[in-house]
Amino acid sequence: QIVYDNPLTASDGLATTDQKWGFNGPNDRFSYKLVGKKEMYVPYNAYKLHAKEATPDKIITPEGRVNQDYARYELHRVWIVDATLKEGTNHDYGRRTFYLDEDSWWIMLVDGYDRRGQIWRHWESHDVVFYDVGFLAASAEFQYDMQAGRMIALLIDKEKGPDFTWRGPDTYFTPASVRSNGVR
Repeated sequence: QIVYDNPLTASDGLATTDQKWGFNGPNDRFSYKLVGKKEMYVPYNAYKLHAKEATPDKIITPEGRVNQDYARYELHRVWIVDATLKEGTNHDYGRRTFYLDEDSWWIMLVDGYDRRGQIWRHWESHDVVFYDVGFLAASAEFQYDMQAGRMIALLIDKEKGPDFTWRGPDTYFTPASVRSNGVR
């Protein structure tokens, strides 16, 4: 299975499979606690990052940082959820702290800690609302590895935007169709 802390495809080992979009996959290896709510600056309304003229060479500076002329942060209310690795399970992260938008429950930020309790990675989702289809989605994701001094940028190629018009026939969503379209 490609889940949990397997390296995320094309991440050069800087991200795990289960942290795409903030969290993706089974939730059985961590114990979760709703810590509370607070105001903090989070990426929000990232329309400059989403614009066609925001090309990868403009978004990422020559020093390998996010160009703050394109990023946008707002003081916003977030729910804080702390996830601690369960006894007897294994994962690269010993603990994670998720910061979820109060309005949408979308994960905006994640702090990942190693098993020694040291901050290891910080993840940001820069989101936009597609008002024409009523959908909130990440326009860019950035992952910072504090211990290695590296970062990765995902979803920043805006050559071809999302296609919300495609509608598959009901038969497309059957187990047989998934099997026939899958690759082994």
